[in-house]
Amino acid sequence: MASSETLLAYLSQLSGNRSVQADVDYSWRSARAAYRLAREAKDLKRAAADPRVRRRIWHSVLAARSAVDAIRRGPEIEQRRRRRRPVLLAGAAIAGATALALYPDLRNQLSRPSSADPA
Repeated sequence: MASSETLLAYLSQLSGNRSVQADVDYSWRSARAAYRLAREAKDLKRAAADPRVRRRIWHSVLAARSAVDAIRRGPEIEQRRRRRRPVLLAGAAIAGATALALYPDLRNQLSRPSSADPA
């Protein structure tokens, strides 16, 4: 049962990690492109010598290796992102409310309707 548990761990890692998903997808697409290019060649010898086919196969292998390495490493602990924008907005709101509370002239100026009529 250890092999099925290992396979289940790999599948859960694949489903939860976007980097692994992207690597597997790129590997699959590169392999399909290499196969398509190789089928267009006149014979197997020309397909093997075609630099485009070889480059696609190499990219496919690198992406697959990267995905396997990421799965072997296991889930990486994501660092918490610092949410600066909400903190800055909250600070600005608190500063504005404090200014309105401390300066009654400012409060009166903001609550008074404008005397300049644009009409």
